[in-house]
Amino acid sequence: MYQIDFDEDKSLIRLKLAGFWDADIATRFSAEFLAKAAEVGRNGRIVSVLGDGRELPVQSAEVSEVFGKLMDDMSRAVGGRVAIITATTLNRLQAQRIFHGQKFQVFDEPVAAEAWALEGIPSRS
Repeated sequence: MYQIDFDEDKSLIRLKLAGFWDADIATRFSAEFLAKAAEVGRNGRIVSVLGDGRELPVQSAEVSEVFGKLMDDMSRAVGGRVAIITATTLNRLQAQRIFHGQKFQVFDEPVAAEAWALEGIPSRS
């Protein structure tokens, strides 16, 4: 259903999302994501997020509500950008309705999504 990984070298949380979720799965994912963001963002470290939702179909209104709350929490949890990759027009529209604002962008191409997400991380040199 989901996978949460951290790319230390790029300061990038990578998400892999798949399947049709219910509110319990979405709530569990949100909690695990926020815990990971807190862990890797400690000491003020700025991280970005790359969410691959190409295998995630359009979700129910109930799940969309959980994602909407996550968007608010995510804005505070990561200092960088959040790039979401979708596969279909309907998914893109749902993601754009839920994830909006300067820190969020929806893409259909993974390379462009990652490049944009990484622009939100200050150089560590």
